[in-house]
Amino acid sequence: MYMTNLDFVYIATCNAGFAVKAFADAGARHSIGVKTGVPVLDAAALTFTRAFYTRLWEPGSKICECYESAVMNIRLEFNDAEADKFDILKSN
Repeated sequence: MYMTNLDFVYIATCNAGFAVKAFADAGARHSIGVKTGVPVLDAAALTFTRAFYTRLWEPGSKICECYESAVMNIRLEFNDAEADKFDILKSN
């Protein structure tokens, strides 16, 4: 098993599921990206990224809360199906 000190990894590309899992397996505390086998709309990926990083810069922010906030933005601006394409894996 590999060890890393990464608090989070965000992989902003379609079909990132294999890389999300690889980073989680390597010890990244939070690994975020688009599930494998599901293309995501460019506009949805941009919305997710903007919402995630905007929330991340707020004092006291937590990675899981930033992720959930970004997913909620996708639900509101697009739909549930588009929001469900994003995934987060957490390592112990």
